Amino acid sequence: MAALGAQTIASSYEQLLHTDTDGGGNANTLVTIKDGDNGTTFGIKLATNKVEIIPGSNDANAFEVSQADGTAVFTVNTSSPAFTLTGNATITTSDNTDTLTLTSTDADANSGSNLRLYRNSGSPAGNDLLGNIQWEGRNNNSQDVVYAEMRAQIETTTDGSEDANFKWSTMKAGTSRDRLSINANSTVFNDDSVDVDFRVESNGKTHMLFVDAGQDRVGINNNDPGATLDVDALLPSSADRTIARFSAVAGTRDIALGWDDGLSMMGLFTPTNHSMFFGTNGVNQKMVINSDGNVGINDSDPSEAKLSIVNATAGDIGLKVDHDVVDTKALYIEAANTTADVIEVGANSLTSGRAMLVYSSADRNAGIPLVRFYDDNGSNDGTTLEVRQDGPALGMKIDQNGDSSAILIESASTTANVLNLSSMATTTGTIITLNACDDLTSGKALYIDSNHDDNTGRYLVWIQNNHVNAAETRCFYTQQDANAINSEIRSANGSFTDTTLYIPVERSGTDAFNFIRTFTTGDSDTQHALRGNGELDADGAYSSGGADYAEYFESKDGKAITVGVTVKLDGDKVVACEDGDTPIGVVRPSSNSVVIGNSAPFKWASKYLKDDYGAYIKEEYTLTEWIEYTDEIRTEAKNGKDVVYEHNDFCYHTDRVPSDVTVPSDAVITSEDANGNKLMRNKLNPDYDESKSYKPRKERDEWCLIGLLGQIPITKGQPMASNWIKMKDVSDTVELWMVK
Repeated sequence: MAALGAQTIASSYEQLLHTDTDGGGNANTLVTIKDGDNGTTFGIKLATNKVEIIPGSNDANAFEVSQADGTAVFTVNTSSPAFTLTGNATITTSDNTDTLTLTSTDADANSGSNLRLYRNSGSPAGNDLLGNIQWEGRNNNSQDVVYAEMRAQIETTTDGSEDANFKWSTMKAGTSRDRLSINANSTVFNDDSVDVDFRVESNGKTHMLFVDAGQDRVGINNNDPGATLDVDALLPSSADRTIARFSAVAGTRDIALGWDDGLSMMGLFTPTNHSMFFGTNGVNQKMVINSDGNVGINDSDPSEAKLSIVNATAGDIGLKVDHDVVDTKALYIEAANTTADVIEVGANSLTSGRAMLVYSSADRNAGIPLVRFYDDNGSNDGTTLEVRQDGPALGMKIDQNGDSSAILIESASTTANVLNLSSMATTTGTIITLNACDDLTSGKALYIDSNHDDNTGRYLVWIQNNHVNAAETRCFYTQQDANAINSEIRSANGSFTDTTLYIPVERSGTDAFNFIRTFTTGDSDTQHALRGNGELDADGAYSSGGADYAEYFESKDGKAITVGVTVKLDGDKVVACEDGDTPIGVVRPSSNSVVIGNSAPFKWASKYLKDDYGAYIKEEYTLTEWIEYTDEIRTEAKNGKDVVYEHNDFCYHTDRVPSDVTVPSDAVITSEDANGNKLMRNKLNPDYDESKSYKPRKERDEWCLIGLLGQIPITKGQPMASNWIKMKDVSDTVELWMVK
């Protein structure tokens, strides 16, 4: 159609639009739109209640809505019926009818109504969100909240190896939580680890499978599991009360876990006779454990004994223990008997045989006894071995055919060991055991006594772990199960002046180790640690009878200042206050304060170099270590090996080996500790003179202990600081002040 321009209507009638029916288009009656001369019929029809677009032929853009610049934002495709919307769309309803319905009239089985969320990215990558569906509503504060959400993400975009992640989330306690997560490798419920239970309901049970998230427990038919796995059995009223069954052939060869009918316990049993049996070589019951716990070997009914062995045939030994493991018991019997015999051997038919024969053909030239009877009760006055003979024969016979004592316990040794246990092959067993010392009252399980006046250095007990790599070995262990003192260390000399407990460590002072550590196993916490550098750590409060904090200061004139006098600083030293002076503290007696600083109790305060801030200056060092063996050895007959009885260990800082000590050629030099850290020590002050003896500051007049903080008694009439507070009169001459 040509444009109207400035033409008259009469001359351009064909350029006008008109409806095809005069007066038509009422209600839903559609009329066609044409040009003025009926030369062109357009693809639009109008009615008062309806608009219809019918293109002359099917087209991809039969209907289009565009932006001002011509960009299409909504198109309808009639060749392949579909519409395209570019941008966001909102569908709003004011009632509860279905807001959006997808309907498919396809009659085949390939698909139904499909909703496709497509992310057409030019650079797809892992964790890209492919789409999500949100369920949003308002809270009681008129805020919009996404209460539930489904979302899908890319995990891997590699062609042929694509992985995805699909998650369902809901709100819990104001936070969105992942309830179900499905990825390439797993399907996870409650991936956010919150207190959300998981429940599977069967036809008859509400909690057929139940995961209690708050307790980290699983229940089967149990909505309150009391253990990691808690099963409430669905036992019928019949005799078959099986909870679980393990079958090779269902119903015929199985072991069941369940409730044995008529008994008060659960366990493993066979469904037929409620016992366990083991069969070999076609015989069903070679070994049986019956419902009473009795064991039968070749006895299908072991009702007479806890262990029954019957029908030993010719050549069989009733019970044989062939023990090839070194230094473990071949047979162990632990009994709670009080009046009954633990072992009884009946041999009433003996003629030339013996009730018991113990023999050994080994070359036991090391003095190892063939039989030992050991009574391990230190206060027992009974007989260790009793031999009763009612006939006219010897009660006990020791036939010693060698040139040695039959029984000998005697020693006049002065330098050699009286008793020695050496070269033990024991791994998990105990080399020496003192058991069942239950009747002890004032007696002792072990008593070691020495009444010699020799005052040279010696040890009544020496325990040594002699391998540097045995890191978990404890040299000494005591356990007290009663509510009583575990260990007691007593110095019984009434004029004692030495050290009750001495703990030396063969390395320089450092916080890499502890002298003492206290530990509570109930909560797995360290409570105290006395570190190797002198520091003391405590997890709780330090309680003391003192009430002030004090430090040592040197007096200016080198003389002592009277206790109870207030002092002031004069440079880095202190002097007694005069009227009008403002004091810093009060002279205190020694050993009365809660904390005493700057005391230098053990060594010259400047023995080791420090930086400007008082931290020790460190240096690396090495250790030189070796072992010297004594000449006291013997040959172990068992394997012909020389066994060392005694040796001495030596360890020195490599640069501080005494001049009179000769270092052997096989000495080991170490530069790291057990944790692989460089050995470090405080750097010695070159002015330090080890030949001089040290006198602690508390024993020297020029060093005064000054109370700086707390409740401190002060002599009346002393100058006071304005912020100090008088608390009370102690006496006519002394007042108690709060020093701040």
